[in-house]
Formats: sequence, structure tokens, C-alpha cells
Amino acid sequence: MSKKLIAACMAIAAFAALAMASTASAAPVLTHPTGKVLGAATLLNTNVGETKFISPSLTVACTTARLTGPLKNNSTAGGFEGEVTSATFNGTGTGGDCTSTGSFFTGSVGVTTNTGTNGTPYCIKNTLGDNLEIRGGACTSATRPIRFALDLTGLVTCTYERATGIAGTFKTHPEEATGSVNSSQPFTLVSGFACPSTGELSMTFTLETDSEIAEPIYISS
Repeated sequence: MSKKLIAACMAIAAFAALAMASTASAAPVLTHPTGKVLGAATLLNTNVGETKFISPSLTVACTTARLTGPLKNNSTAGGFEGEVTSATFNGTGTGGDCTSTGSFFTGSVGVTTNTGTNGTPYCIKNTLGDNLEIRGGACTSATRPIRFALDLTGLVTCTYERATGIAGTFKTHPEEATGSVNSSQPFTLVSGFACPSTGELSMTFTLETDSEIAEPIYISS
């Protein structure tokens, strides 16, 4: 093989390796409209189906869950990060509260993240592959636990906490951006007399722009 041909082959191989490395290093980004990297925006995360807290003796179901906050980072170099600065949960119970069933309590349940300790903000960010993490604290701050409270009307307030982040997955384009929380990630009781000792969160949510007319966001990778 001639030196020119060898040199040409080496150049092609180097170019291919560079292209593959570039593709591999590109992180997923939020796009809106399709194909355009989303700039400064406020994000709206809305539940798909019921959002539930599930324990052996208590299941709390909320028909509506809305998490809003600013988009903090969004680039192919670093991926996407958004904060949750407001989280509201409602259902078909008294005054729009969520509802519960189970041997421990059946009735209306107020769900709040305003616990005074380790409530919002949360940070939602992509991790390896089509995976995401929801962790306590602002995206620019150190990780801290996530805490929320269940006010079981007329009985007791049960407060739960998870020390580490919540892992989940997301769907990429051409499907609209949708995230789901993985199962088997327990929250532990930190206060509340006789409340269930642990429980898990079940939630699937879409990502949209928080505007007068919410518009879908896509995740491109």
C-alpha cells in the first residue's frame, strides 16, 4: 500500500474517531420548538395519571401535581438542569386535597413541601443515558435531602424524607418530554405518631413551558 493511501486511511480513521467522540459526548438538551435548544424559560412539570405515595398501610393519591421553576442550564456540553421552586398537589378530597386509602387512614390528605426543612427548591437534571435525577437543593448548591409532609386531616401529620436523590428516566424526541420516577426508592418517616415507617413515590410527568398557553418541550440527544 502506498504512503499516500496509508495517510489517507489514517486521516479518515481519525476523522471518524473524532466524529464518534463528538457524538458520544453530546448531552441531551431540552428543545422548543422541535430541534431548537430552549433558552431562558420557566418549566412546568405536570403529572400524567395519578401521583402516589405508597406504603403497606397507606396509599395517598393526587390527581394533579404541578412542579414549576426556572431552567438553569441547557447545553450539549453539560445537559439540562431545572429547578423546582413551587410544588402543588391536589385531588378529589375536601377542599381539593389528595385522598388516601388503607388500614392506617382513609380520607382527605394535604400534601405539602413547605416543611420548614429540606423542602423546595429541588434540582432536576439528566444523568447518564436517558436517566434523570431529582435531588434536594438548588442546582448550584450542595445536595441535601428531599422532604414532604402528609397532613392526614383530623389525625396526624406524617413527614417523610429521602436522603439521596430520586432516580428516574425520560423519553426523547420524537415523543414529548416525559419523566418517570423509578420504583423501590423509599422515603423514611422523620416525624408523626404511628405513621407508616416508609413509603415510595410513584410519578410520571410531562415537561412544558410555564406560559399562558403551555407548550410541549422535547428532549433531543
